[in-house]
Amino acid sequence: MPISFSIRKLIGIGLASITLGFVSFISQEQITFKDIFSQKAVLSSSKVVDFDYVPLPQIIQIFYSPDSIFLDVRDEKYYNYGHIQNALNLPMSELESKLPSLLKSLQASPNIVIYCNGPSCGVPIIIAKRLVKENVPFNHIKIYIQGWPEWRSCHLPMTVSDAFQHDLTKENASPGI
Repeated sequence: MPISFSIRKLIGIGLASITLGFVSFISQEQITFKDIFSQKAVLSSSKVVDFDYVPLPQIIQIFYSPDSIFLDVRDEKYYNYGHIQNALNLPMSELESKLPSLLKSLQASPNIVIYCNGPSCGVPIIIAKRLVKENVPFNHIKIYIQGWPEWRSCHLPMTVSDAFQHDLTKENASPGI
């Protein structure tokens, strides 16, 4: 009996700590519960901005419009394996070194599409927040949340490595289900 009570007490203390930490974080950042459950990104303690989460049909339109820039924020090895045609690679690990040389063109572009490896990747929002801090207009930034997996599966224009091409050939040669 005493062990059961101790475990419940530890679980209660753990949950209370997590709750207090969460409440402390959102109060320091002035985040509302509405912000937490929406597609808003916190830029600083006083500024919340909506980034556009853009579906594939609109992404395709942007892809074919002049002066659009696509940023692939996956690690370089994944980018080299395959990426949206003409996309630039800007992984988090190289943000500080690559961003200065891209900044002028990013600030001038009417459409900047940031993508990663699907909805589970949060890096596009982090990069978008950083671009806004560098005076890239937030309304020019689009988040392609479905990212590379959707683009690839639709066989849209892409640049791929020989290894990817080999995998694609194998995939198309295997019998369908």
